[in-house]
Amino acid sequence: MKRTYNQEDVSGKILALDMLGLLSGNGSNGPSQSLKYNYVRKTNSSDQTNLNSNTSNSVNYDEVSFNNNTSLFIDVANGIQISNGCLIRVTAQVNYTANNNRTNVPIQIAVNNVPRLIRGASGYIRNSSGHNESSVIITDLFYVNAGDVITILGEREAGAGTVTLSAYHSNLLIENFSTVTGQPVFPNPIITAIEPKTVNSNTTTDVEIKGAYFTIGTTVNITNQTINSIIIVDDNHIIVNITSTGTDGFYDVTVDNGYGSITATNGLEVRTSTWIDLRLGGEVLTDGNASGNDIRYRSGMSMTRDANGMYFTGSNPWSSWVKFEKYSWTRGTNKTLSWILTAPDNSIMIGIGSDATDENSTSQYAQMEVEFYFNTSTNIWGLYGNDGTVGNYGNQSHSVSVNSTDVLKLIIDGDGDNGDVVYVYRLPSANQSDWDDTSTLLDSWNIGGSINPNETNIMPVMIPRNGGNQRFIALKVE
Repeated sequence: MKRTYNQEDVSGKILALDMLGLLSGNGSNGPSQSLKYNYVRKTNSSDQTNLNSNTSNSVNYDEVSFNNNTSLFIDVANGIQISNGCLIRVTAQVNYTANNNRTNVPIQIAVNNVPRLIRGASGYIRNSSGHNESSVIITDLFYVNAGDVITILGEREAGAGTVTLSAYHSNLLIENFSTVTGQPVFPNPIITAIEPKTVNSNTTTDVEIKGAYFTIGTTVNITNQTINSIIIVDDNHIIVNITSTGTDGFYDVTVDNGYGSITATNGLEVRTSTWIDLRLGGEVLTDGNASGNDIRYRSGMSMTRDANGMYFTGSNPWSSWVKFEKYSWTRGTNKTLSWILTAPDNSIMIGIGSDATDENSTSQYAQMEVEFYFNTSTNIWGLYGNDGTVGNYGNQSHSVSVNSTDVLKLIIDGDGDNGDVVYVYRLPSANQSDWDDTSTLLDSWNIGGSINPNETNIMPVMIPRNGGNQRFIALKVE
């Protein structure tokens, strides 16, 4: 039997209610002003044929019981569409019966048919001694974008058989708070990361912005840069295609989601080259063994820079190690590491390492992720690294002959994962104008063998010789 209720006017002032600090203004992004309570409730006017299928299907909410803001809450099949980006609380309840043993139909809240992580699974039916009915309740609080559709999904988890809703025994309730003028409550956007942080001048490229509370209508402005396109990947991720200016400098990045804005001051650097110049007079870098330095190396070592590049003294392979921690990144972001260096005097390694190494080990080749291994001044033996466990070495033989007078460019693509590609180029000279030259490829191959790098926090590293004539000229992470 359909139950009827006297509708109460609950759209006025709501006292002593604090939803994430929004009513009191204590939330980090919440307004300190009077708010209006908006709500919509739907129920099921008929029995659903079967919820207990092997693929998820929407609960049949087909009748609106209450809706005090029809411009915000739009009735659609089995759910509600939200017309504006806002904070909502969703509470769903299903009541169902079964005549089959040990059935259970969990439910999840779905946004545009994509289920959220919160899940209710308490609807087990034994179908014995009169136990042939059960119910599940689930609630969640989250932000939606304009146009998002909220539905409830159910799917078989236990025994097979038909599970049906009882008419008018289930309901979907969606609540929202807006300003008294009807403007939906939504926080200002947040920026947590901008990648890359540096781009070449006069270049068209993608810049990714990570953060929160990005809406479909979000705009991006980067001072003095041309915005070609904006892709809103989701509410935490934006891809902006820009054409950079010809003037080197730092520029502000502003994101506006239609409800507020945030600016990352000096969020993007434009420079003539994104190469990090390691020569004397190049990039300003701090160094030492203590944490917090841009470049860290083993205790007892020291670093020197001259007009030709950088070199280290105090330790030899395989005890020496140098970590360029300023240029660390997270595995999975598919960065490419490039080195420019002169051919070594003898054996060295250079490539990618991690923050998980034993810095006291005298077998640093087993500590690193993946590195080019020069076994002589005229030969790259192949690759060394760890086998998936830091401290256990892996390797891959792949010989590349070089000249002792060569200036080389070594590239490790895609974070240096197993299967990614490495490249060895010979450059015309050590001049900066030749650093981007790719005319002479000596060899390229896919990382393999017993190397299986998998650490999360990774960075450029090297295992250098004590002094000598070799120089490390430049590096780039992009």
